[in-house]
Amino acid sequence: MKIVAERDALLAALAATRRTVVKTVIPIMSNARLEASAGELSVLTHAFDQCMQAVIDVETEKPGACTAPAEMLHNIVRGMPAGSHLTISVDKAQLLIVCGKSRYRLPVLPAIDFPSALVAGKTIGECKFTPEDAARLFKQPMMAAETAESRFYLKGAYLHSIGGKLGTCVTDGHRLLRPETEIPFTGDGVIVPTVACQEIARLGADVDLTWSDRIIEARCGNLTYASKLVDGTFPDYHRAILPNYAGWIELDRAELAAAVDRLVALGAIHMVLTWGDDPTSVTLSITGAEAGQEEVDCSAEQMGAGHFGVSPRQLQDMVGVFTGETVRLHWIDKSSPCKFSDPADPGLLAIQMPRYSPAQEAAA
Repeated sequence: MKIVAERDALLAALAATRRTVVKTVIPIMSNARLEASAGELSVLTHAFDQCMQAVIDVETEKPGACTAPAEMLHNIVRGMPAGSHLTISVDKAQLLIVCGKSRYRLPVLPAIDFPSALVAGKTIGECKFTPEDAARLFKQPMMAAETAESRFYLKGAYLHSIGGKLGTCVTDGHRLLRPETEIPFTGDGVIVPTVACQEIARLGADVDLTWSDRIIEARCGNLTYASKLVDGTFPDYHRAILPNYAGWIELDRAELAAAVDRLVALGAIHMVLTWGDDPTSVTLSITGAEAGQEEVDCSAEQMGAGHFGVSPRQLQDMVGVFTGETVRLHWIDKSSPCKFSDPADPGLLAIQMPRYSPAQEAAA
């Protein structure tokens, strides 16, 4: 193999693919697979359950393939002058990199021993979306994803049809977020792992997304990212969405966020939101060795007196998901899930389960 590559294009390809290099005792898995064909160089990294491939234009003097240490190769190319050209060739089980007066040699391993790229195969769904759609589906709701290995089926986003439109649902059992888009979709749902959601959201350009019942692929320009899907069944989350939210309390989002941020500084794990009949304000309070209280003005519709217990940090995360000027709190009773919504964004559903300390529970 022998090629001449433009430094900036090669660096971009190596920077993107190095994110899926796996840390393992298997030496070849810390390598990138380089394959030169007529006028192109393919750079592939693999982490068993996910992979990233970039294809760039090069001058090909001799086609071929090998694998070389991905991190070392990236650091060497990054150190070369911008706009320069590199000659890369394989000589006696070593990768020779030449740029001006610079010469580097790296050990190589056979490309045949490197795993093949993951491919969706027979697809059951496909769509095209913008960076904004990607952020909405795979970044906005991920704060609610499960992290415990014991509930692996919740460690990701459930990509599915919501009334004929593409959306995702993410939940850890304490809170639930379900954003939807205007993208038409009526197929079967799949669970996209959290790490795959992060990679798809950071592609930063228009994406062609295809998926089978095992693999999801995202193509963006010269990049192709693929990941295995979660092999599990997402729970019937609709049971957490109660139909009888009669009234709501509307609060200024920025004011509520600032009040919650100040209370979070106490480090407490329980907070109570309290309001009276036909409320004009909501009181946020923390009691105990460290105590604090905030009052936030509100408007309300068909809402009687009540209270709702919640983790301060979970409420902080929940409020941070919204971007509109106001947030609405829909409440039924102290033991039922509370729904949060944004009047300016009806396509985003948020559910928070109640949480009280033993003393708060006794007082209620």
